[in-house]
Amino acid sequence: MNHKRRVAKIVEELINYFYKIDVVNIHLDIIDNNEMFTIVFNCEFTCLKKEDIDFLVKNLSCEKQEEIEEYYWELTGESDEELSIIGMMIDQFEINVKDNVVELILYRRK
Repeated sequence: MNHKRRVAKIVEELINYFYKIDVVNIHLDIIDNNEMFTIVFNCEFTCLKKEDIDFLVKNLSCEKQEEIEEYYWELTGESDEELSIIGMMIDQFEINVKDNVVELILYRRK
């Protein structure tokens, strides 16, 4: 299992989604400790729509499913619907929205 490649796929998928919904700036931190990866996005948008955030939250709210992840993680990047695969690959997430700025924090255990 290559955790770093999966983290890269998660990041790529979310960056693609943020560009689709008109992100202006993205600041990204990936923290790799012994037990977990923490991925932190801070994004600024020109015009943030509630439905775009709702779509993201809905798809990330999937329960982690390691058996599904094992087979489908390489399919990320194909369409917006693949955001649900990201939800299956993470253990937990937090999202904070203020004005046109989104902070998204993802946690993935190794």
